[in-house]
Amino acid sequence: MRERCWRVLKLGMVLCGIFVMGCRRPNLPGRADVPALSPPSLPIFRDVNPRWSHDGTQIAFLRETPNREHQLCLTDALLKKVSRLRSPEVLSPDRDYGSGLARYTSPNTLAFSPDDKQIVFPRVDWIVGNSGEHIPGLGLWLYERRSGDTKPLAVHPPRYKGGFLYYRYPQWSPNGKYLSFVGEGIFGQRTVLLRSFTRLNPSDTVALPLLSEDSDWAIWESKRPVVTWRQSIRRSPSVPFTETLRRAMPGGTSEEAVGEFWRMSPSEMKVSPVHPHASHLVWSPDGTLLAFALTSDPLDFQRYAIWAVSQDGKKARRISPENGRGYLAPVWIGNERIGALSPNKEGTFTVVSWDIRSGAMRSHGTIESADCDWSPDRTRIAYTSGTPTSTGTTLRLFTLKP
Repeated sequence: MRERCWRVLKLGMVLCGIFVMGCRRPNLPGRADVPALSPPSLPIFRDVNPRWSHDGTQIAFLRETPNREHQLCLTDALLKKVSRLRSPEVLSPDRDYGSGLARYTSPNTLAFSPDDKQIVFPRVDWIVGNSGEHIPGLGLWLYERRSGDTKPLAVHPPRYKGGFLYYRYPQWSPNGKYLSFVGEGIFGQRTVLLRSFTRLNPSDTVALPLLSEDSDWAIWESKRPVVTWRQSIRRSPSVPFTETLRRAMPGGTSEEAVGEFWRMSPSEMKVSPVHPHASHLVWSPDGTLLAFALTSDPLDFQRYAIWAVSQDGKKARRISPENGRGYLAPVWIGNERIGALSPNKEGTFTVVSWDIRSGAMRSHGTIESADCDWSPDRTRIAYTSGTPTSTGTTLRLFTLKP
């Protein structure tokens, strides 16, 4: 009897221990306990998408956190003081927010109005599907710098039936009357859209004429309210793609400002593999030349070269050196000099510039990211880096060597 009581007592003690410690199953492979993280010594964020104001005194950017929240911010030209313009919010819950220039499709970006009083920025745009499900898209909103007010600029209607869920790459016309942007679909299809500021409804957008579902990099001419974009065309499944440059004047009928003005067929590139693709379009300040990146393989940045074509579509030629390196994201430094990025194997980018007449090139140094923007006077580049500075931003300034 005594031995039986002792066994019951021992069993009770074991059960009590299990109760106190908790019943736990052995950890499966890859499911071991992870110790709690110590509080970070620095904020966990990354500042992306820097964009200079036209007067060169301010830089707008988005502060990105690991939970996919983004916050619209503003800093001065020396990165000394950061102002948070809006509260953080989830921007792109189901896909990466791409803002760098090392890409063959037009990136997400911010845009100052021509008078710098407003900033176009993206916000998540929830769209109701056919079965009542909510699908996250991307819309464009307007921030008024003086009042701090925001309002929708280009958004989808609640029951949107089109295929272009993500609005990106906003570009103001020089006269401030239009905004062009790219609409992108889930499967990568892209088109160019216009928003007229005379229309009151932010869901009223206009598609440009003669568009295919491979159209993007829309920009405006320097002197005229004419929008230019690249477009790939294919007559039949058995025919290779041909790359074209097109333009249109909203509301205009002038023949020289409408339709295709340049094309490049696969046979003209004379390389293999070949899929002619243009990107990074930019007009010279005097409006006479269009510079752009052209490649035979959109996924290989070492194949990119900088080309230029006149306003009438003639005299198209390669203007970057043929030295085995790739060049992308051109900017004009005056009307006779080009600046660009040349990708390196370790993921950095060499900043270069050259005279388009003599070809004489300068190498100015290296930046660690193609998520960048040149200052209006072309003396500095604001770019994204990995760690915050003492002034509280992960942006850096690169000064070009004279």
